[in-house]
Amino acid sequence: MPLIEPYVRILRHPGAARFSAAAFVARLPISMVGLGIVLLISAVEGQYAVAGAVAAAYTVAAAFLNPLGSRLVDRWGQMRVVSVLVVINVSMLLLLAYAASSSWPTLALMAFAVVGGATQPATGALVRARWASALGAHPSLRTAFAFESVLDEFIFIIGPPLATFIAVAIDSSAPLIVCAILVGSGSVMLLVQRSTEPPPTPRAHTTGGSLLRTLGVPVVIVSFVAIGCVFGSI
Repeated sequence: MPLIEPYVRILRHPGAARFSAAAFVARLPISMVGLGIVLLISAVEGQYAVAGAVAAAYTVAAAFLNPLGSRLVDRWGQMRVVSVLVVINVSMLLLLAYAASSSWPTLALMAFAVVGGATQPATGALVRARWASALGAHPSLRTAFAFESVLDEFIFIIGPPLATFIAVAIDSSAPLIVCAILVGSGSVMLLVQRSTEPPPTPRAHTTGGSLLRTLGVPVVIVSFVAIGCVFGSI
């Protein structure tokens, strides 16, 4: 089919289908964690305010601190940095599931959520970096980025109902446990693919000035913050 032919073509690039599939699994929990936290805490405590606050703590920590992790990835490489982030993130998700199920104090839940959010791997950025390394400045790079954007949208379509189904069919703590399994297994599958890992750029953080000074970047940030507010409120 002509519509999907460009996507099929880029996925034929050596290693592309494998690292894209692994990244899909690793970032699927992004659309599940927030709702999973709300479903669990509201089921155990019966308080949506606490549930929303803990979910917000996770999301805000991820929003503000994930870029720092990505900067370390640029400097030290995906394997060295992301492997540490994943271990901490998975541990925090499991601890949060256990603590919430056991009615631990809200402060403890908030702490686990903040650390978990701060160490959530920015898998979307990781896979796009692999595409950029694999394809360089070739025009097909735009096709690759468009393909990953389609996967992102698909993830946010299936993630919330999947989390809800798991909570109802299994247990209210199950979505967070499944998230931990997905981010752990997907990240491992991605990181072991060393042949497509972009080389680190130790001096990249000291050259070129702040990205925020690049023409157009502040406009993009403001636009996406506005879109994110609408998306998140829904």
